[in-house]
Amino acid sequence: GHPGEDTLYRRLQTFVHTTSGGRDRVFIVHRLDREASGIMLFALSPAVQDKLQSSWPSTEKRYWALVEGSPPQEEGTIQSWLRESSAYKAYSVPEGPDAKLAVTHYRVRKTGPARSLLEVRIATGRKNQIRVQLSDLGCPIVGDRRYGARTDPIHRLGLHACLLVFTHPESGERVRLQLPVPGAFRVG
Repeated sequence: GHPGEDTLYRRLQTFVHTTSGGRDRVFIVHRLDREASGIMLFALSPAVQDKLQSSWPSTEKRYWALVEGSPPQEEGTIQSWLRESSAYKAYSVPEGPDAKLAVTHYRVRKTGPARSLLEVRIATGRKNQIRVQLSDLGCPIVGDRRYGARTDPIHRLGLHACLLVFTHPESGERVRLQLPVPGAFRVG
């Protein structure tokens, strides 16, 4: 983000700093596109941040995506190599230097005349990977003009982080955080 911009992290940092009398800080564990909604995980110490980040590959991450059209199959896996342009936009490229492999699994949950609701699970965490890969599939996320969407039925990006399953850094137990489909994510 840019200095001074209003982000969840900045708001949370201010809240925690104020309520702890200046003793506590917030540490970012992972990224979520600022246009997306849903679950975000933060840590209250660098040690916990480090543990969560090092176990991040084994963290299960799922999203609801409201997309234009419908994919060619009910479920599938999209694998492609992504690179970031100078304008901070990610795009698919042939395999090559500084291209990073991105793997996204999707399943169609509902389909309407113009839109579909997909459940998406990511195996890698590349910048904008769900947005790029669903667009490559011919089903850009609604409201995502940057990646080719032509419609904006819910006046926001139709991407919602709905599930995180991770190992608790202290107890070692698996923690499951889950959210329902946002009410606005309708295919009809």
